[in-house]
Amino acid sequence: MQQAVKCLNCGIKWVRVTVFGPDIVLNEDLMYNCPNCNSNYFEPIDT
Repeated sequence: MQQAVKCLNCGIKWVRVTVFGPDIVLNEDLMYNCPNCNSNYFEPIDT
């Protein structure tokens, strides 16, 4: 699933990729934090 989000720390927008499922374990989610400032303080935006 792709989710458009906006960083509330630095203000840039990017697409966060999330995976849901009972058998899926994510060791590293590269799209969880802001690619610009590495903050995880963001909110979904309407596309």
